[in-house]
Amino acid sequence: TMYGKFHYQRIDPTERLVWLNSFADEHGATVKPPFEQDWPAEMLTIVTLVEYNGRTMVCLRGNAHNATPAQQQVYLENHPSMQQGWGGTMEQLEAYLAQAQA
Repeated sequence: TMYGKFHYQRIDPTERLVWLNSFADEHGATVKPPFEQDWPAEMLTIVTLVEYNGRTMVCLRGNAHNATPAQQQVYLENHPSMQQGWGGTMEQLEAYLAQAQA
């Protein structure tokens, strides 16, 4: 069993979400993930929503937060996996919204 912790830094409705996320134990304490010793303890995620040609564009940025150089490197090396994960999540959201509008 793995747990995640999200500490929201900023919520601007219809504009921006900013949060720090990490792996956690069942009590909410930050822990290292079981898959990578040098994974950063925290990741900063910034989601910005922008109107573009009558639609909403979702801009997603993330980086290792307060990470050592080794942790930064591991984070960068795992970008393809994270892009695949976020891409799949956005595809699920798109399918859900299409169904909700039907």
